[in-house]
Amino acid sequence: MKLITKEQADKLDKIAIDKHKILGTSLDWTLLEDSQINSMIQNIELRSHKYNQGKVLILAGSVGMTGAAYLSTMSALRSGAGITKTFAPSSLNSIYEQKITEGMTIPCDDLGNGYFIEDNYDIIMNHIDWCDVIIIGPGLGSNLKTSRLVSKLIKVINKPIVIDADGFQPFYENLELFKKIKSKFVITPHLGEFSRLTGINNKLLEEDLPKNIDYFMNDFKGTLLLKNVPSFVASKSKGCVNSTGNPGLATAGSGDVLTGIIASFIAQGNSIEEAAKIGMYIHGKAGDELSHEISQHGLIASDLLNKVARVISNYEL
Repeated sequence: MKLITKEQADKLDKIAIDKHKILGTSLDWTLLEDSQINSMIQNIELRSHKYNQGKVLILAGSVGMTGAAYLSTMSALRSGAGITKTFAPSSLNSIYEQKITEGMTIPCDDLGNGYFIEDNYDIIMNHIDWCDVIIIGPGLGSNLKTSRLVSKLIKVINKPIVIDADGFQPFYENLELFKKIKSKFVITPHLGEFSRLTGINNKLLEEDLPKNIDYFMNDFKGTLLLKNVPSFVASKSKGCVNSTGNPGLATAGSGDVLTGIIASFIAQGNSIEEAAKIGMYIHGKAGDELSHEISQHGLIASDLLNKVARVISNYEL
């Protein structure tokens, strides 16, 4: 077990984590700090071009929630991805095209409903070979037809997947569905979503998050990023506690930005576990800087886009 030095214990105290609860689990825990991130982020090759800089496919948005598609797409680009394709319900495509000027959009016939339907399966699968990673979930809504589409897609996609937000809809009543995912994947629930996935109410979860994460990971083959203050990443037998972030990040769309960062670094060649750690740390650090420049109360998700890019500049030689 790690996290046992006095210095690390003091840092855990500052972010309100009981070191005894951490050490009482079977996971091998570390505290995620700047030096680790510095070793994970690679410089862009001198002769790099947009196609080898990372290709991200995004399935996000629905009527009333097109902003989720915008934020996750722009976040992926601001984090270094070379090119993105964002699927859009066709009745909303003009909104996507007006907002996402640096990325491509792929309209999917939605019969005027404003959300994705099962019939969109083929057009989405036609683009899977193109991408390095696919985002599924931000702002998709809870319509049953969309949920069925997600359930069908995740069983056959052979590229890394970042699942967030409404992408969890088909899993809430069927955790076994996670076992049918063939590719590597990461899920990024906030506490409420994690509560629905585990069946444990929020209060009990918060009483001992390390123990509940440990329990969840016993039967979970993917990577978990639990959004909280602090946030956690767990993968296989390892876990880490983030040392950045603040309550100002508890604002609509903040998680969509995080999802885009993670997908971008997967597309750039980092492992899913590394990308989850980078995303968690950079997102939190951007939020910390903005909380001083703007305020925790006034921070909104779109503020993070430029700030994330500036934070990443600290790790470029």
